[in-house]
Amino acid sequence: MKCRRHETPRSWIRVLVIAAVLIAVGALTPAGLAQAPVRGGVLRWGVEAEPPTLDPHWTTVSVTAQIANHIFETLFTLDKDGNPLPHLVDRFTVSPDGRVYTLDLRRDVRFHNGRLMTSEDVVASISRWGRVTAAGKTVFTSVRSVEAEGANRVIIRLTERYGPLLIALANPFRSIPAVMPAEIVREAGEGQVQRFIGSGPFQFTERIPDRHIRLTRFANYAARSDSPNGYGGRRVAYVDEIRIIPVPEQPTRVSGLETGLYDFANDVNPDMYPRFRANPNFQIFMAHVGWPIAMFNKKEGLFTDRTMRQAFLAALNMEPLMRVAFGQPAFYRLTPSLMPQGAWYSEVGKEQYNQANPERARTLLRQAGYTGKPVRWITTQAYEWMYRIAAGARPQLEAVGFALDLQVLDWATLAQRRANPALWDVFSTGVVNAAEPTDDVYFSANWPGWWVDERKEGLLKQLGQTLDYRQRYKLWEDFQKHWWQEVPAINFGHYSTMRMGASRVRGYANLRMPFFWNVWLAAR
Repeated sequence: MKCRRHETPRSWIRVLVIAAVLIAVGALTPAGLAQAPVRGGVLRWGVEAEPPTLDPHWTTVSVTAQIANHIFETLFTLDKDGNPLPHLVDRFTVSPDGRVYTLDLRRDVRFHNGRLMTSEDVVASISRWGRVTAAGKTVFTSVRSVEAEGANRVIIRLTERYGPLLIALANPFRSIPAVMPAEIVREAGEGQVQRFIGSGPFQFTERIPDRHIRLTRFANYAARSDSPNGYGGRRVAYVDEIRIIPVPEQPTRVSGLETGLYDFANDVNPDMYPRFRANPNFQIFMAHVGWPIAMFNKKEGLFTDRTMRQAFLAALNMEPLMRVAFGQPAFYRLTPSLMPQGAWYSEVGKEQYNQANPERARTLLRQAGYTGKPVRWITTQAYEWMYRIAAGARPQLEAVGFALDLQVLDWATLAQRRANPALWDVFSTGVVNAAEPTDDVYFSANWPGWWVDERKEGLLKQLGQTLDYRQRYKLWEDFQKHWWQEVPAINFGHYSTMRMGASRVRGYANLRMPFFWNVWLAAR
């Protein structure tokens, strides 16, 4: 019998040749090999505050959205450029008149309780989102119905064309339009969801308030097959567990990173940048997030008077406030724009922004008939920059005649208190950049601050019904001009946040909202 000579398959020859070339150029090294994703481990994530709830529909608090995005998913999400991508939707069509959206759902999606997602779940979830969130209420002014057609199709019928619908259904930033089992929605009634069951790559496992929240890998997660793109595409849970640890004190978050208690930390003070930038044990992630604001109570009290709001604005010198809050100029920008750099950026209203005009402020206070009643400004040190801006603004405002009652609260208490207009006059917060102008929740009459304004509503409605970009941009500039005249809130400028990770954290996509699917831990 003739023996056959052992032959090396041609495919393996090609692999060996490629490997030899990579070794020669230094690309294939033990360190390079270590970049391959690995499964396992607990990623310990230090966040800036205890979330008031994990119900993704119930609050606009950023830390809730950051956590909830791992548990719950949305019909659409955003790509790297901020455009909507189907996620729980497989495919969709829009009628020629723009009033009927037909959404065919993916058929392989399971909730964490093991049940397949159906159109009933989507209808219940999106309808609840439209009832209880400020963003949803804005969208639902143009929604006639949300209906199931069979087990895997949802039809959204509009009363009028609404261009930003898909962006609104994709929003990962706040009041997420998350899909959850219909029975969970029914259980909640008019209250908060109590069982946190979604379809995301991680499932809720445990919460011990002020200690930790544990999310563990969902073994039956149905990932999309397309490549990761922004918040969308294929999501893989490489780590066994994400352990979210509320650490309100910023120095404690930093020291926890240094001592290995945490693998990742949110909202690190910019003062720490020089200390860590050359340290190979850490990674610095800069993300242009949005803008700090002081929101006025326009339902009750002093700032129902527009002249009072204008006086407050006229007194402020923004540069020292942004500098004391964010340190180096790389972390902030003085600008009146209500949208980030890009298609919607505008400097309309710059004559109102950053006036630093004490005399005008005093004149406006006299016109308003202000008698020295204390202004209750609620702020927090959970986000150090919020407190620094409020503390820095205090002497500027007192110099023109305002009496300030600065109340420093933990973030959960602030988020709870701001819902009651009898308890505050101004509150500190930060607005995360929206992908679309009409998606900014703090323009809503339903959000704390309660900006009820007929012209504002008219401009937002026109923006929603107009598709041509040039016409929309002109409407947006009209809106921004009106905003700076009415002063529903103080926009201090734009800011970037600094997040930090240990060097062993791999695959992290540095977007506005942090997430840890497609992230793994290298060996120590």
